[in-house]
Amino acid sequence: MLKEFDLDNYLFGITESELSDREIKQIKHQLKQEMMEIFYGRNLPSVKA
Repeated sequence: MLKEFDLDNYLFGITESELSDREIKQIKHQLKQEMMEIFYGRNLPSVKA
């Protein structure tokens, strides 16, 4: 699983520089959650950021 990643590689039609800090934090949290679910092969309980 990736520890660091370039958010722009996961965005469509928008760049990270166009997002607010809050939006970046939320998207990174959701992306990490999705990566963990794929890695473990199951749905994991959502954890608040």
